[in-house]
Amino acid sequence: MVEKFKFDPGNKVEVSNDCSGGIYRSWFTATIIRWFSSDKLLVEFDDEDVKPTVVGLHQLRPVPTLEIDDWEVKIGDKVEAFRKHRWWEGRVSEDLGNGSFRVCFTDSGEIVFPKDLLRVHRKWINHNWVPPITNHKELLMELKTQMRENRISELPDCLLL
Repeated sequence: MVEKFKFDPGNKVEVSNDCSGGIYRSWFTATIIRWFSSDKLLVEFDDEDVKPTVVGLHQLRPVPTLEIDDWEVKIGDKVEAFRKHRWWEGRVSEDLGNGSFRVCFTDSGEIVFPKDLLRVHRKWINHNWVPPITNHKELLMELKTQMRENRISELPDCLLL
């Protein structure tokens, strides 16, 4: 059983300070200094230009584990790219070869990144990392096949689209 992450002083986290309609587009790394209230914490950012700040628990997530070296980046993948002291959410639009990829961002066009500055985009939901489902058609076909063959017990408990 995986131990539940605790938002305790001294723990490394990522903090989003820009929210648009509940969607977090970039994440700074920081260290929790102390609890400020029941749902707010004081954090110190790794970027020295950003002063310690009180943030809501909804703005925090643990630092994700590193990707395995043989992670295959594909066109269309949702990724996070490290730029300007934070991780930005984007989508791979082109494989340029030699381990470089063009990533498209909602707010700032396209930028080229080496693979070592990319990671899989994941969401922190109910104390778990959730990787994106990149091929909805294959998943739906699998679910239809299972239903036809009456293998309901093999269906996932929860389906996130």
